[in-house]
Amino acid sequence: MRLRFSAIVTLVGMLLLASAIFHGQVQAQEGGRAGVVVRYDDERTESRCVSFEEEEISGYTLLQRSGMALDIKSEGQGGLVCAIEGTGCGTDNCLCQCQGDPCVYWSYWRLADDGWRYSVVGSTIKRISNGDVDGWSWGPGSVTSAIEPPPLTFDEICGADATVYDGTAAGSPGQPVDWLPYAAFGLLLAAIGLGMFFLRQKRGEA
Repeated sequence: MRLRFSAIVTLVGMLLLASAIFHGQVQAQEGGRAGVVVRYDDERTESRCVSFEEEEISGYTLLQRSGMALDIKSEGQGGLVCAIEGTGCGTDNCLCQCQGDPCVYWSYWRLADDGWRYSVVGSTIKRISNGDVDGWSWGPGSVTSAIEPPPLTFDEICGADATVYDGTAAGSPGQPVDWLPYAAFGLLLAAIGLGMFFLRQKRGEA
């Protein structure tokens, strides 16, 4: 009787663990990652890999979740990027260096197959999917004079060793280690061991 009971317990445990692992894998497949490249006025460049659970997000949200220090002037449902990591203008005068010619501000870019493209659509409207790369460049902002970010690819930004940000805290890595498969495997071994223990006891009584 005890043998039958332990076998049922082991079977149920294995089914529950398999379900948990499958659920975790499905969750991991949702959403994706995208890269952000920022070119500062001193030619210093910074890039971040950002993860998101949604199918897609806006370019504005991608920048917000990058963990970089931002000064943003809210406008309606979006915002105007005034400064990134201290480079730029304050929110009280977001376009402080765009009062004449040249007009210097944060131009917005999207990386295509053939290189960077100046975006004529604002970051609050632009949609970001898994594998996309956005760029921001401080300098002359017109289509003809804007300076494009350096040519960093998605694989260079979000490679295997990349720190991944998810917007949980500015400047801190996102995506904690996925411990579920390891815990599930340990529990599975424990369930099998329990079943073997009851089996030995049953044989000892026979």
